[in-house]
Amino acid sequence: MEDEIGRIKIPAWIKDYLELSPQIDVYIKRDYPDNIGYSSLVIHCGACMITRREMLMGIELARGKNVPTTN
Repeated sequence: MEDEIGRIKIPAWIKDYLELSPQIDVYIKRDYPDNIGYSSLVIHCGACMITRREMLMGIELARGKNVPTTN
């Protein structure tokens, strides 16, 4: 599991780059939290595992709460 990009590598890269430890919450596939509006950024890894429609729904959910999204 140490080579898993979404749960391990991306959070580690962010912490190393920023040289601090931001709170990073990991959600699986289409399981966006109800309180996504409290997030500063959505980094979406795993679009290869869901449909285009599901990906767009997640982007729209974040956009509706003014939370930027990147992949």
